[in-house]
This record gives sequence, C-alpha cells and structure tokens, in this order.
Amino acid sequence: MSETGTHPVWGASLKALRRSLYAQQVFSSMVREWDEKGLLTDDSIRASLHRATDAASSCRVAALGHCIRLHFLRSGGEQEEERVISDLVALLYEARRADVEGGDIVEALIRSGRLPTEWKRPARTWHKQRCEWLKASAATLKRRVAPELYARGKAKL
Repeated sequence: MSETGTHPVWGASLKALRRSLYAQQVFSSMVREWDEKGLLTDDSIRASLHRATDAASSCRVAALGHCIRLHFLRSGGEQEEERVISDLVALLYEARRADVEGGDIVEALIRSGRLPTEWKRPARTWHKQRCEWLKASAATLKRRVAPELYARGKAKL
C-alpha cells in the first residue's frame, strides 16, 4: 500500500472502475424510468436494452469485487492473483461489449424519435461517462500487469 492507502497497482484501476459504476447506476436508472414511462414500447428493444444494461452493471460489480480481492491477497498467492487479474480483464471487456450494445440501442431510440428530446443529452452524457471510466480502468490495468496476463484475460471472451 502507498502512503495514501491506495494500492500502487490496483488503486487507480479501482478508482476509475468505481466512477464507471457510478455512471452506470445513473444510466440504469434512466433506462428503468424510460420503461416505467412507457417510452420503450417495442418488446424486443426493451428486452435488449435491459439485457445490455444489466450485463454492464453485473460485470462492473464483479470487476470491482476482483479489484478489492486483489488488495487483500496474501503474498505468495501468485496463481490466485493471476486468475483474479485475468478474470478482471475479461469482465472489463464484457462490460465494454454490453456498453456498446446498450449505446447502439439508445442511439437508435434517439434517431427514431422514440426518446424525447429532454432525455437525449443525459442519455449520451451518462453513457459516455460509463464508457470513458471503464476504458480508463482497463488502460490503467493494462499498464500495470504483464502483457501476457492481460492477453490471457482478453482471450477468455
């Protein structure tokens, strides 16, 4: 641990991931509200958007758990550390994939006029924030772990 109490390897990635989860929570709440207001009238679009949003949330929560676990691993647990890191990388990429799917659906809703004007800016803003912080988390992790370990996680998809 550093003097500030932040782990020198996992701390920055964890911080960015927490910010991404924060934005994801806001985005998820908007999707739920759209559904409750009847803005998601097409059953297939509604199901796809909820599936993508739920997957993005689930991956972020699990990835956060992996970062936290890395803080508490005992020294000498290299196999466990490598397994947790590769799973963490895979979760970040799964979340990214879900973000792309959800973002594409929201953009289609906006283009089609199904999403009222007052929702356009917040939807794009929070989607962008969740993606940017997720990308920052992955980039930080990539810089701080062995390239082959990062590639192993990415290959799990």
